[in-house]
Amino acid sequence: MRCDNLRYLLSISTAKLLVKLQELKLEMCKMMEEVIETEEEEEEEAKEMILFPELNSVILTDLKNLESFVSGSYTSKWNSLKTLHVSDCPKLKAFHLESPSVQKVKTIDVTKGEKQQESNFHTPTLKHIFNEKVAFPSLESLHLSGMMNLDVIWHGQLPPKPVHVEEGEERIDKIVFPKLTDLILRRLENLSIFCYGNYDFEFPSLVKVTVVRCPKMRTFCSGQLSAPKLTQVHTDYEGSVVWNGDLNSTIQHLSQKSLQKLEIKNSLASSPHDRRRLKAPTSNLRVRASYWEISTPSLF
Repeated sequence: MRCDNLRYLLSISTAKLLVKLQELKLEMCKMMEEVIETEEEEEEEAKEMILFPELNSVILTDLKNLESFVSGSYTSKWNSLKTLHVSDCPKLKAFHLESPSVQKVKTIDVTKGEKQQESNFHTPTLKHIFNEKVAFPSLESLHLSGMMNLDVIWHGQLPPKPVHVEEGEERIDKIVFPKLTDLILRRLENLSIFCYGNYDFEFPSLVKVTVVRCPKMRTFCSGQLSAPKLTQVHTDYEGSVVWNGDLNSTIQHLSQKSLQKLEIKNSLASSPHDRRRLKAPTSNLRVRASYWEISTPSLF
């Protein structure tokens, strides 16, 4: 179906009826701002909402005006969601965006590289896709790509709530992704870290991490990090696979290598003699660049 003029796909009241929905895929809906439209009267009475109890896959691709999947002051749970892939959604502010009346993070709209800050918010300016309003206890695959304004993936300004607890419901001081096996971060030009704040993360099932073209990423997280099954990180540096003992150290190592390469490139470009040498094999450089693009596997 054509979706060029749709600003949202469903209302919350309609979404509640789709209890058997298992897969949702949206592509190239150029006017869509929100997948599920918030209805104020339902938002006021809801503190916790389980949307699409059997939904296991969400794929959002090339949605140029999308700002959130759903919004509201309640907590949304996605108990069955296993796959979440988001690509080329440059205006996405959060998967679950809080209502303006209770939003605690200054919003930013990034268009063509320019940041425009809205008023009425006074906390540090961060762009995050996840916060304490959303929980994915069954998430297995998370792919994020082409989100130019994303600074941080998990919003850490508020105390974390338990994503998964083995016994009972008591609070823990860590964020756990119990089933996540596959994490891909690609073309996130402003991403600096997975989570700000001194929070602990556990990834007991994580076996594959890919980080490609995230030039500002300096480390994975500030707190303790446990990923016992992870032994390598796929990237576009150093033969495509790197490991430096743990995930934080590996990301830091990649950041250092990236800075070193940039310094060498700038140094060569500043020398007239080296500029002449760099200009000589122009055709070879084009062939190599073309080969690199062709040989790099598509992640989405």
